[in-house]
Amino acid sequence: MTDAWVEEHGVQNPALFDCFPRFLQDSLKGLGDTMPKTINRMTGASADRFGIKDRGYLKDNYFADLTVFDENELQNTVPDKKSAFGIRKVMINGKMVCENGVLDTEALKTSGKAIRG
Repeated sequence: MTDAWVEEHGVQNPALFDCFPRFLQDSLKGLGDTMPKTINRMTGASADRFGIKDRGYLKDNYFADLTVFDENELQNTVPDKKSAFGIRKVMINGKMVCENGVLDTEALKTSGKAIRG
């Protein structure tokens, strides 16, 4: 989860593109936590912390929000704060919304919903 948004001018918030890929990169390089703990912090632990039900874990009857990443690219890319790196696919509620850096804006419109709490 991030509260970052795209700024048309000036410096981008690093959380916009680099936050989660950097956590994964650090884990792969042995600089951060283990990979399972790193992924849990980004998924299940975040859902638990914010009280978001039916998300954050791969379980029956939970929403299928998945991200597929490329370990080699994560390990070998220098973050540039201009674009995400190492992320191959993103599914929201089981619907592919991003594949190989290409965002499907039509699928994105109908795949998720705002969570209010």
